[in-house]
Amino acid sequence: MAEHVGNGLGWLFTPDLSKELNLEDEESFFKSPLVFKAILESIQDGVSIIDTALNIRYMNNTMRHIYFNEENALGKKCFTVYHGRNAPCAGCPSLKTFETKTPCVNVMEYDHGENQRDFHQLFSIPVLNRNSEVILVVEYIRDITAQNNIADSMQKLTRQAETLEHRNQVLMDILNLYPAAKKRDSLFSALTPRELQIALLIKDGAASKEIAGELCITQKAVDFHRLNIRKKLELKHGTNLRIFLGTRM
Repeated sequence: MAEHVGNGLGWLFTPDLSKELNLEDEESFFKSPLVFKAILESIQDGVSIIDTALNIRYMNNTMRHIYFNEENALGKKCFTVYHGRNAPCAGCPSLKTFETKTPCVNVMEYDHGENQRDFHQLFSIPVLNRNSEVILVVEYIRDITAQNNIADSMQKLTRQAETLEHRNQVLMDILNLYPAAKKRDSLFSALTPRELQIALLIKDGAASKEIAGELCITQKAVDFHRLNIRKKLELKHGTNLRIFLGTRM
């Protein structure tokens, strides 16, 4: 069996067909059933074969790696071995394949608690007998957790950018009002655009951590700006900055 290395280059393990096969020539490669089993064992995505009772009949090297070399997994229910469940997973494409006799695919989400979730793209392919009955299903499992997390992060950044754009527009509106509001102009004229932006967020009740997230800066930077705002507005110790800004902005 190939060694599990997790070398950071995308390999779960380094395959070595030379240890699995001893062939005479090229033609032997295509004729030997051992070749195709060795290929399945080398694939970096998971391959599992289950029967009509949802018992595991085969799992490749990747599946054994993902599920920590589950001992005596063959003959056990797939949902028990793979997910610790007492019943089939909701939305399982293999169940649909048994019913429709057609290949199916679905993205399966598995919650491990403590905000840890895995996402697998599961392809199910039917194996039919001569009577066109499904006797086995080949499951091809692709771990898309990283891609899904990237997509979630991009969506979060997009929402932050939209919020930031809205805040900037509000800031510009305030700046445009300065000529007509002399009292406010003299009070806030010493603040920089960034400090005005943070002041608006403080006025709306945002905490330093929330402000840092929206503006993509550190919380330490936000606290530094808060201190400068207080100094420039000449606020005495104990004066609530949010309340003050709410009455003057």
